[in-house]
Amino acid sequence: MKLGILFILVLSLFHTAAFGDMSVTDLEKIRDITKESETRVRTELTAVEKRLKEEIVASEERSKEFTSHETAKVGISVNAVKEQLNWNFLLVLALIGLFGVILGRPYLQQRKNEREQAEKIAAQQREIEELQKAKIAQQRQLEAMQKELEALKQNQKPSA
Repeated sequence: MKLGILFILVLSLFHTAAFGDMSVTDLEKIRDITKESETRVRTELTAVEKRLKEEIVASEERSKEFTSHETAKVGISVNAVKEQLNWNFLLVLALIGLFGVILGRPYLQQRKNEREQAEKIAAQQREIEELQKAKIAQQRQLEAMQKELEALKQNQKPSA
């Protein structure tokens, strides 16, 4: 069976058209057909090239537009972040000030009270010193008066 199919195939290759000669007109027709085919292929290639160039240009324009749009977004985002950072910085400064007031006020009040107490203590010490000086002066006067009194008593005793 295989041999039969192979035999038929070999015989079909030896067909009379396979051994025929080509005339000049046949060659001219083939050349014309190939030239037409070549021109069609070239026109199609130029059309494809033109479409590709247009697509490339359009793609470049889209990418430029997208890039500029994204760049603008980034610029806006950077400005928004800067503004938010400024507000956050101001908030931190306000909180530091608030903590300073909350913690500093009692401290300042305590310092003021301590200063007032120190001034009162100093004034009281001065007053105590003055009173001690007055006491010493009074004691000296008392001693002087006692001496005078004794002297007067002694002066009165002999005459009696």
